[in-house]
Amino acid sequence: MSDQERRKDREATREGKSYRVIVVEPEGVRAADEDEGPSKRRKSARRAENAVIRAAETSVQALADGIGAYREEREKAREEDRDDRIEEVAIHLAEGVAKSVETASQVPRDLARDMPRDEVRRAIRRGTKAFRKATRR
Repeated sequence: MSDQERRKDREATREGKSYRVIVVEPEGVRAADEDEGPSKRRKSARRAENAVIRAAETSVQALADGIGAYREEREKAREEDRDDRIEEVAIHLAEGVAKSVETASQVPRDLARDMPRDEVRRAIRRGTKAFRKATRR
C-alpha cells in the first residue's frame, strides 16, 4: 500500500471555517471501518499456532504408535507361547520405542514448515547478537 492509498481526506470545521485535513496513517495501522482481513501479525501468529498444534498432534500420534507397536509385539509373542519370558518385555518395549521415535521425528519438520520465516530469522539474529555481546570481552 503506497502513501497515496493511505492518505485520507477529511473535512474539519473550526470556528465556522472549513478546513481540508489530510491524514497519513503509518503502515500496519488501519482504520476500524476498513475491513481488509487479518493483519500480518495475526496471520503469522495463526500460522505459528497451527504449527504448534500440528506438532502436538504428531507427538500424541507418536505415543499411540509406540503403544500400538508394543501391543502387537506382545500379541505375537503370546501366540507363539513365549510371552512369559522377561527378555521378551525388553524386545516389545524396544519395538514400541522405535516406532514412537520414528513418528516423533516429524515434529521438528511440522514446527519449521509453518513458522513465519521473517520472525524466526529476526529472532535468530537477535539471539546471535546478544550471544556475541555476552561473550565479548
